[in-house]
Amino acid sequence: MLSPLELTIIIIVAIGLLWWWRIHGQRDYALRCIKRHCEKLNLTLLDGYVALKAITFKRDGYGKLRFARIYSFEFTVTGEQRYTGTITLFGYHVGNIELPPYPFNPQQAEETQGSIVENRPHPTILTLDDYKKRKNTHEQD
Repeated sequence: MLSPLELTIIIIVAIGLLWWWRIHGQRDYALRCIKRHCEKLNLTLLDGYVALKAITFKRDGYGKLRFARIYSFEFTVTGEQRYTGTITLFGYHVGNIELPPYPFNPQQAEETQGSIVENRPHPTILTLDDYKKRKNTHEQD
């Protein structure tokens, strides 16, 4: 039979191991997201790693204060200079990826920009009057 102290120690160790496993999974998720992002922008991810920079509370896209992990990574454009970027994760959701200004090839930028614009749906711009009319018709339904 286990004493209450032994049982408490076992529970604390189990919770610690589960927390460590989840953090390791989030780090791997951040690395996969960064690799995809670098491929999309024709950048080279250096060293193939992300490093935990901070654990803090930040506001997400909806303005809610949430627990966030900020990871840093290094990339290069030309192979000569290293640049440090960051990725913010809210659990398994990417908050944002920040890259510092870096040099680029204008021809490569046109190719990348063209593919991004073609795949993006164009937003519909409404006037305030049109919005109110649509809102009123939806409320009546």
